[in-house]
Amino acid sequence: MEMNMIAEGYHATEPVYKLNKSIGNNSPIIDTVYGILFLNKSPKKSFQKLSKKLT
Repeated sequence: MEMNMIAEGYHATEPVYKLNKSIGNNSPIIDTVYGILFLNKSPKKSFQKLSKKLT
């Protein structure tokens, strides 16, 4: 069975990322998700790095 669906929030990630950058807002979770979706960063490494930031 093939699924032709897009995860919730996919389309919102880029504009929210750009808005946060334009106003100087710190948003490590959005930055991480943006890096994974649009910059081809490793999900495992990205979430490990995020986890260290948030603890």
